[in-house]
Amino acid sequence: MNLNLQDYVVAREGCALIRVNSDRVLRVTGMDCFEALDAVFSMDIEMLLPNRGVTGLFLDEGGAVIALATVFKGDEDLILFTQGETSEALTAHLTSSFADQDAAIEDMSATYDILCLVGPHAEKAMETNLSEDILGLSYLTFEENPDIGQLVFRMGYSGEYEYRILVPTGDTGIADRLSQPGDGFEVTEIKEEIQALLMLEMRSLNFAQLNSKRDPLAAGLHWMIDFRKPEFPGQAALQARLDDLQETGLMLRFDAQANVEQGDVLAIEGQPVGRVVTAAFSPTLDAFVVFAYVQHDLSWVGVRFELANKDTELVGQGVSAPLFVTRTVLAA
Repeated sequence: MNLNLQDYVVAREGCALIRVNSDRVLRVTGMDCFEALDAVFSMDIEMLLPNRGVTGLFLDEGGAVIALATVFKGDEDLILFTQGETSEALTAHLTSSFADQDAAIEDMSATYDILCLVGPHAEKAMETNLSEDILGLSYLTFEENPDIGQLVFRMGYSGEYEYRILVPTGDTGIADRLSQPGDGFEVTEIKEEIQALLMLEMRSLNFAQLNSKRDPLAAGLHWMIDFRKPEFPGQAALQARLDDLQETGLMLRFDAQANVEQGDVLAIEGQPVGRVVTAAFSPTLDAFVVFAYVQHDLSWVGVRFELANKDTELVGQGVSAPLFVTRTVLAA
């Protein structure tokens, strides 16, 4: 994973503006939209209050992930953020599922761009440059902001303060306003590629980090599945596998000299026990941050792993996530 250190420092210590091109935004409308989407989503949408959001999964009947998504509930519609690489499959899945219901899907990405503001000064920049109303926007909520007339979402894929704004395609006005420096902060536009590391530090997984079976349990995404809900696609299959996991996703931390890479083999006392899926150097931690799949019975915080395919005595250790310590944690 390539790292632009200057961009990284801006995102983690200042305020970064990112134009998000890799995600898609879908809108579900119709008289049956809430019931229809709830029936095929792994989390409870019907119990969501208006203007609230929840992150979960769309699954096939075998429990394999079709798409990861964050769903926000409006008064009469729902807005979904999902990855671009899964949006086509998700749209097809929803279209089929909604066949006998009054629910329709609109790809908002065709007419709107996503602007993302992230960093410890993001809240101040949003308040100063756009609207004081931003101060009332809590995590996983959204509003149609009265001062700018656009939808604003508070999210957290890449950090504690992450705002996403939908702006009409080609409209540069809001981006220009966001970019204005203020008292105690400066907003710098950075490349979208840095989000991969920001998300890894937060253990915000994407579709590419799932195993070959696209198994959410192996990836440790239990928290995205409400097993108390009435039946939804994949629920029974996942329930049957809860006590039969062969491998589990684990975050590890390696010394800065380890130079861990995707595909590296993890071992304990010379015996292969896992593989690296994603690895990147984190300047915040001065260490390599790694997401790996390891034998289920070894997927514990504190377990130490060797790099079997490299001539090094450095070991990594399973750690809890998120690895990036947020401002709220530091102030607690």
